[in-house]
Amino acid sequence: MPLPNVLAAIESMLLLAPLLLEGSRYPDIATVIQQLSGGIAANATQFVIALDSAATRLARLAYVAAFLIGALLYFTQLHKNLGRDMVTGGLFLAVLSEFILPALIKL
Repeated sequence: MPLPNVLAAIESMLLLAPLLLEGSRYPDIATVIQQLSGGIAANATQFVIALDSAATRLARLAYVAAFLIGALLYFTQLHKNLGRDMVTGGLFLAVLSEFILPALIKL
């Protein structure tokens, strides 16, 4: 994902621009640390949101695949026990990833 890297580079340049333009006057260290920590916090928040979105998509793919393959195995009677277990696992994963984990994250 090159776009977030470019945005992070632009953001860091914008944060450091006032420091470079001041000339002979040196900024105090507290201001520099505060600006850098604000930039890091914003980037960390974006990273966590992207990670949460990716995990949700992956969980959806997993429970849909488990449910469909399990239903196929069960109804074609190729392997009824495995099919039933996969449908049960897919439903459990769906409830866990769609309802329980988001509720825990909001706490």
